[in-house]
Amino acid sequence: MAKNFKIFSITLLFILGLALLANAEQTTLTSTIGTASDGRSAVPIPAEFTVPVGKIGVIIDYFWENATGKEPRKSNRLGNYQIFNFNTAKHIPISYDQNGKATTTLSPGKYSFKVDGYPGASGKLTIEFKDSNKKSGIGNIMNNLKNSTVR
Repeated sequence: MAKNFKIFSITLLFILGLALLANAEQTTLTSTIGTASDGRSAVPIPAEFTVPVGKIGVIIDYFWENATGKEPRKSNRLGNYQIFNFNTAKHIPISYDQNGKATTTLSPGKYSFKVDGYPGASGKLTIEFKDSNKKSGIGNIMNNLKNSTVR
């Protein structure tokens, strides 16, 4: 009996893990600052991405480093002019919770991510695309189990 329960528990955890993975996918974008042809000016090199229809984009992680210049700096907080929505032709303001986690979500559409700084500066942005029309997590798994039939 204990052995059957152990096998059932392991199987259930495996199914839960697969269900969580199936509901979301991630992408990591890199934006850098290059050098213009004059050899002195900084040129932003943005990264474009699309949030698919039926999904929302959730900001998972961000890191920026400007290792050159007078004052090398680092940051893990996005600014309000770093993500641009091509559909609305507006920059996306970024909100944070009390723990410093970005709470802004991105609706379906085409976007651009860019960083500022001296030539050589770079930033990485990780976005997770989650289903916008379904419950996620345990609630979704429980609904799927409730609505399934055993044959």
